[in-house]
Amino acid sequence: MVALDIWYRQAGPDNTHPEGATTTVDTVDELNNFIDEVLDETEGYAVPPMIQVAVSGDYNAPVLDVGLGPEYGFIQCLSADGGWSLGDAKCTGHVTYDYMAHAREIPANAEIPLEQVRVAMEQFLTTGTKPKAISWQQPADA
Repeated sequence: MVALDIWYRQAGPDNTHPEGATTTVDTVDELNNFIDEVLDETEGYAVPPMIQVAVSGDYNAPVLDVGLGPEYGFIQCLSADGGWSLGDAKCTGHVTYDYMAHAREIPANAEIPLEQVRVAMEQFLTTGTKPKAISWQQPADA
């Protein structure tokens, strides 16, 4: 098991979030509690949030961009063999997620059920490597 650093919010100049932008989790319960907190905090938002997740202190490990919608999310793996989660391959276009108040356009076919996102995140916490619990696709321009 590894520890994961998660970036979700900015520490604002008004000290809105004095703990800063990074949260570290090192158990499955802490990870799932964090995901639940994000979902509770953003319930009813027009655009679902995105987090960024890295293995704490390991700069050679993959980094994951993770979308957390109420029913669906996505994972983008940033590594040499990275890629996007593969949901319904028939979906076209893009969906929008919010990362620290910046809109991010995500391929619509990258969305997968939130439960699959959780399983893949738990695997990332356990192994520190690209999750094998989901199917992956390479970007169209690769």
